[in-house]
Amino acid sequence: MRYAKRSLRDQRTKIDSSIDSSVSNKSLPEIIRVAASSVGRVLDDLLIWQGTGFMISNRLFLTNNHVVMDEEKGKEFLVEFNYELGESKDPKAVTQFLFAPDEFFMSSSEENLDFTLVAVGKRIFGKGNSMIFGVIGAILAVLGCLAGNVLATCFWASKEYDVPIFDVLSIIDFQAIIDILKETFSPIDLLFYALAIYAGYRFSFKQEPKPKAVPGLTGQGPAKLS
Repeated sequence: MRYAKRSLRDQRTKIDSSIDSSVSNKSLPEIIRVAASSVGRVLDDLLIWQGTGFMISNRLFLTNNHVVMDEEKGKEFLVEFNYELGESKDPKAVTQFLFAPDEFFMSSSEENLDFTLVAVGKRIFGKGNSMIFGVIGAILAVLGCLAGNVLATCFWASKEYDVPIFDVLSIIDFQAIIDILKETFSPIDLLFYALAIYAGYRFSFKQEPKPKAVPGLTGQGPAKLS
């Protein structure tokens, strides 16, 4: 309890100093925009809305205990930011993060203070981290390999029969592409396709640095307030 209070006091001091330095030169609309960006909604593993909360530091998210009741729920839930409509009434680009209750978790039951304070972990959606980016990357990589095989055959035919390459390409239709891929297929191609799928999927994601530990909490484990 004493350690948890000291940690919260340290966090509040950092927040106060950060606010003083960040809002002094900002207009009211800018301040409101910054404040609104810290609000997130909590989603379960089926992406069903459970409630809302807001960031109180760069790693700590505050919500109600009836929204995130315990650490197990924290491991299953995620938080989504920028879910509201923009100024033009169009949906914003949302960003989703997993919770990291193993790094920090503090709660008080609904019958008492009804709050949960939990660390925010890895980003899983938004700005290039959605799985769909990897799937698209893998598909495009394979299509690139197939297109390379077809073009290589077309260049060979152009040189072999002394025909301009553009004339060869002009007579290529879908059935011709299928026939070329069948005729030129080799078992070793499967290896290159597998490598293309792996590389296309792997390098389609934005590489995120490992989240820093919550200041003052390293090695202390989750904190609880009953």
